[in-house]
Amino acid sequence: MKIKRTCPSGGSLRCLSGGGTSIVAAALATGLHRRAFTLIEMILAIGVAALVLIAANFALFSALHLRAATTDMVDAASPVDQAVAFLKRDLQCCVTPTNGTTKVLSGDFRVGNI
Repeated sequence: MKIKRTCPSGGSLRCLSGGGTSIVAAALATGLHRRAFTLIEMILAIGVAALVLIAANFALFSALHLRAATTDMVDAASPVDQAVAFLKRDLQCCVTPTNGTTKVLSGDFRVGNI
């Protein structure tokens, strides 16, 4: 099998593929060596990308879980804080204003006729 090294139309692969030669043989004969990734390089690249994606997934999942836990804790503490603030204001109103030395509760705190 004889491979042409030159082509009348300027060395394109189309003219070489018509004469019974394969495109690969024509590319090798004309010096058009193309560099490609090997299978090992592709497997390594996919492996590195998978590790990066796993790390990103772990970080985002942890952040989402932490956000949900924090939201639950804040929502649970909110009614308690409101009740404590209400009781504090209510008890501050029960104390008679003094000069700061003693605080005595005002009123007799009786309910009904005792």
